Amino acid sequence: MPPKTIKKKSSTERRSPQGARSPGITPRRRAVSSAEEELFAKAFRSSPHPIGITELETGRCLEVNDACLEIFGFRRHEVVGHTTLMLEIWPDPQERIRLIDRLKSEGAVRNLEVSMRMKDGELRQFIISTDLITLGGKPCLLTIGNDITERKKAEETLRRVHDELEHRVAERTAELMRSNERLQTEIAERKQAEEALHQNQRELQSSQAQLQDLTSKLLTAQERERQRIARDLHDDFSQRLAALVFDVASLQRHPPLMPELIGKALEPVREELTQLSDDLHTLAYRLHPSLLRHAGLEMAIEDHIHEAIERAGLCVSLEAKNLPKSIPLDWSTCLFRVFQESLQNVAKHAKATEVSVKLSGSSKGIGLSVIDNGKGFDANDKSGHQEGLGLISMQERLRLLNGFLNIHSRPADGTKVCAWIPFQEKIP
Repeated sequence: MPPKTIKKKSSTERRSPQGARSPGITPRRRAVSSAEEELFAKAFRSSPHPIGITELETGRCLEVNDACLEIFGFRRHEVVGHTTLMLEIWPDPQERIRLIDRLKSEGAVRNLEVSMRMKDGELRQFIISTDLITLGGKPCLLTIGNDITERKKAEETLRRVHDELEHRVAERTAELMRSNERLQTEIAERKQAEEALHQNQRELQSSQAQLQDLTSKLLTAQERERQRIARDLHDDFSQRLAALVFDVASLQRHPPLMPELIGKALEPVREELTQLSDDLHTLAYRLHPSLLRHAGLEMAIEDHIHEAIERAGLCVSLEAKNLPKSIPLDWSTCLFRVFQESLQNVAKHAKATEVSVKLSGSSKGIGLSVIDNGKGFDANDKSGHQEGLGLISMQERLRLLNGFLNIHSRPADGTKVCAWIPFQEKIP
């Protein structure tokens, strides 16, 4: 319990008109004093900061609040009635002696940084403020603390980081100076520098050719891996899930023992397994639409549009004209992925209600356009958006087939994505 009374000299003693003191404290003054004591007790108990009251001379603890017990790890009976030296709260007993000397000379101590020991032996840092009060006729200390351990650790971490950064800056500055000296030497040797530049250009061109070859191999390997995953999902997981659905349905038709309970319990399981089977089939289709190989680009796009209508609620139309009867699979795959990525971007970002997809062929090549009536964006503002991996993937796919990608968009005016693959040779 917090202290019931803290005795202080009354500054409200009233004198009679002739100058004599009044015989005692009035009932109204006693009510005010009681209210003040109750307010102090409430603040003492509810304060989030640790507060303790100890005797000045002995250091015996008279009262602590819950915040103090929680931080130090003690229980109330382990603290009240015991001295701070007995509890070994002060790592250095001389520190308390110095605090007492300051209090006797100054009357109060503010924002003193000290180290204190918890019950488990951990040392933590506090900022404390202490006042001399009179309690039960004895001089006592009223101490309020604030745990700054984490702040001190953060400050120490910042100091170390600052020192490390200063060290790195110094090292980097020295390195730059050395690099500058080397550069000056290279500039002086004009012919060597020019030859080195030409050599670097040749190496860069070689690296670009290697990068293009690696990119092509990566995309090819990616498509093959998608085909493999799609086969595994369809031939293995879907069949097993279908078998589970059949078994559950059979149990539902012929339930043992308590059919009214088992039928109701298995019905949602069957529905969930059916949905999971459908989801796995959809995942396999997204990884690699088999219609591309068996039915061609137009059918694959049309099938994906139906799925988008069901999934996202978009109004999507398809117009195809003058398409060759046979399109190479890598061309079909490229254009399908561009269409797939464009439609996904529309669903995620455009807030569109209508999408128009057009496929067209000519003697010069095959084109694809995806047009939406969404919010659009400023295509010329490079700082307003970052190129995502999907856009880079579309550009790279088309570049490998000597095609190109154009994106036209303005705020509040929708977006148009155009892809084109030129004919290099006659399609067989």
